[in-house]
Amino acid sequence: MPQPLFHGGFGLLTYNGIKKAGFHAFAFLARLGDEIVLQREGIIVTRRGEDYQILLYNYCHYNELYNQFDYSQVTSKNRYGIFNETAPNRFGLRLEELNGHYLLEQMRVNRKHGSSFDAWVEMGAPDELTVEGRAYLDRMAQPQYRTWLEKADEFIELDIELEPHEIQLILVIKQY
Repeated sequence: MPQPLFHGGFGLLTYNGIKKAGFHAFAFLARLGDEIVLQREGIIVTRRGEDYQILLYNYCHYNELYNQFDYSQVTSKNRYGIFNETAPNRFGLRLEELNGHYLLEQMRVNRKHGSSFDAWVEMGAPDELTVEGRAYLDRMAQPQYRTWLEKADEFIELDIELEPHEIQLILVIKQY
């Protein structure tokens, strides 16, 4: 029997190959460096050579009803009702002993960017996708991307806010 595009099953892709948000979590993890500089709740900073990789996440824990296998709060179009009340999370980070020019690349996945499920719900949760609908979901399944240059005189400071369920990867790349 055919299943809906987002049937609630596990996996990093839909049955027809559209990336889910979890796909990007693994892609971000794969880009981390080999030396851990900092690791605490919500943040991992790694280094590879003179470059840094910063992974941030705003984890939201599910509520007690869901913990007791009560799935009544989950519908085909709402998967967020099972989580405890959550708020944005702010991180201040200072990378020290940096001198020179650095290229920063920021990729983020949240309910507005990189979530094919949320885009599918917003487009009306169709049972069947047209060619245009499929192309739209492929575009919306991409993380938001931003880049800029920083000149460091001993340090770079970052102030980052994450929405509930958001993940971000920030690459700090030494320029020569």
